[in-house]
Amino acid sequence: MTNLLQAIKTIIDNPLVEVKAYYNAKNRINSVGEALENYIKDVFADSFSLIGLERLERFNQVFSYTGNQNNSKL
Repeated sequence: MTNLLQAIKTIIDNPLVEVKAYYNAKNRINSVGEALENYIKDVFADSFSLIGLERLERFNQVFSYTGNQNNSKL
């Protein structure tokens, strides 16, 4: 997993001034939030140069999601 110092180095190595213009979203309200979310994912996964399936595979290697743990039956 990428640590914060590696993420900062990735930001320095891949300067991106227009985050919203780089990541497109369907509507204006969600656009900025989605752009920031994708930027942060790219920072920690160091996936700026990857596209498509290769990028998604990198996300799966770096991040883990085990589903919603709040759906327990009482």
